[in-house]
Amino acid sequence: MTAPEPDAYERVTEVFAGAAERAVEYADVWRSAMQRNAAGAYKAEDLLVDMQTVWGMSVRDAARTGAAVIEAMAPLVPAEPSAAEPGGKAGAGPPEA
Repeated sequence: MTAPEPDAYERVTEVFAGAAERAVEYADVWRSAMQRNAAGAYKAEDLLVDMQTVWGMSVRDAARTGAAVIEAMAPLVPAEPSAAEPGGKAGAGPPEA
């Protein structure tokens, strides 16, 4: 088994760093909502739009993070299945008749 490529770990780190940077974007959505609410200009429809915006951002971040983690783990998975299958014995051949 070979060690994972450093680039895969760097990608995971970059994805998490990007998500942390986007925390400002998340805060901007809520800051805008609070300002509009304080001004009396926030409507029920605005809440739905803001929730949809935050939901879309979080789904995007979750997908990017999941893809980066899977990409980083891929080198750890053996290229060929193990000789020992679940419930079987290693090196066991076909059953004899």
